[in-house]
Amino acid sequence: MSSELTYNELVRATLDAITSGDEDAEMEHRSELKTCFRLTDEQINGRLFRLLSQGTLVKSNAQHDSVDLAHVEQLTYLLDGWIPRGDVSLFYGAAGTGKTSLLAAIAYALANGRNLLDRESPPERPGRALFIATDGGNATFKKALEDLAIDPLDPVFKPGHPDQRIWVWGHEPGQGHQAWDASINGVIRLQQFIQAKLIDFVVIDSAKSVSSRAGWSYASNESVKAMLSYLREIVCQPTGCNITFLSHDGFVKGSASGAKAWQEEPSMVVHLMPATDPDGRFTGVTAEFKKDRAAVVDPRRKLTFSLNREDGGYDLAYGTAKVGTCEDAIIQILWDAHQRGVRHLSRKGLADEVFAAHGKTAKTVDNTLGKMTPRRVVKPKPGCYALAPGELQRLSPNKALEEEGRNLRKSTAAQGEWRLPGQFPGPAGGNPEISTGIRSGTNQTPLLDWDVSNSLPIQERLPYEMEDGDEW
Repeated sequence: MSSELTYNELVRATLDAITSGDEDAEMEHRSELKTCFRLTDEQINGRLFRLLSQGTLVKSNAQHDSVDLAHVEQLTYLLDGWIPRGDVSLFYGAAGTGKTSLLAAIAYALANGRNLLDRESPPERPGRALFIATDGGNATFKKALEDLAIDPLDPVFKPGHPDQRIWVWGHEPGQGHQAWDASINGVIRLQQFIQAKLIDFVVIDSAKSVSSRAGWSYASNESVKAMLSYLREIVCQPTGCNITFLSHDGFVKGSASGAKAWQEEPSMVVHLMPATDPDGRFTGVTAEFKKDRAAVVDPRRKLTFSLNREDGGYDLAYGTAKVGTCEDAIIQILWDAHQRGVRHLSRKGLADEVFAAHGKTAKTVDNTLGKMTPRRVVKPKPGCYALAPGELQRLSPNKALEEEGRNLRKSTAAQGEWRLPGQFPGPAGGNPEISTGIRSGTNQTPLLDWDVSNSLPIQERLPYEMEDGDEW
């Protein structure tokens, strides 16, 4: 009998009942946990997510008494400036600030390998996205696409089409699709879908609707923290996928609604606010980055943009500095220095030479270096950059240079590479790259293999649905 079960056995029995679909047993076990151990539903949900995490982790024996950072990937972007790889994000704002449209534009940019707004670097390759339209529904999502001049009939959205790169989940009974919720089973289904379809980017609209539909409060810090931890550690990090939640403004000015964990756990938090002119007329939307742990430059950047009603897409506000990419310019400057007998350049010296020769700003140089190290450039000592051994060998067949490349590799390995996270100060001089109000596009996707656990239940149908409408 369940009354004879210990606390841990009872929590395990509850999780087993949930994953097997035995609602009667689940309710019985939950009732006992509340009666015997004085737990609330939020506390039970938190413990269930943690237990689910423990059961999903790959067990391996520690080879050392410390993590080897050489095997830890640094936090980077799937889409430069907008999608951190392998983590969770939060975008929030009042009704009418275009949350759905902006995230639809981000997903479309990734799927088509394009850049977005103030970032000029496209993704390494096109990616795959899933948009869960629980709050506003399919009609709201389709309206957002039309506002952006994106054809909803584009093959990128077409189910079963070989070019499909964006999937949509929403309440559509006529097509056999039901609402998705953030229950234990809902999260497992999402995990299975990400694995099966090699999804890189998931948008969940919205945090409140998917949690309330699952029967738990999005204001419960314990439940939110446990769910977000599971998504980040068990779903996102092994696959490289990003999961982004949409939410509304909270009662405290400038904060998101719901539990504090919604803002504390994600690596990227963005606040969307209406932009107005001196007369108080609406002119667009301002995106304020409250947090961006993947940023090399401008971790707290702010930009204003508006929807172009005639042609679709976004117009970036005049005067907004853009950050691009300049890998070829950096390689050329370092190679020229190498030929002069200069084996490495300081960050400031490199930025100054790139600006003088190619007109690229310090922010662009810093942003590019963050993506190139240690693939094409190395740091022979803190704050200095040199061509990686492979680049030296590629640029010249000279045997002496090949030998130097091998020596540099040995030197770098012996000294260790000193990586200092955060933002480097920009160089003096140089005019910023200025936007002229031209719209930017979007797209990318890394496809990563990940074994699907046989212990996870296989569902006959994936989740689908939505609820409360969220105005654009």
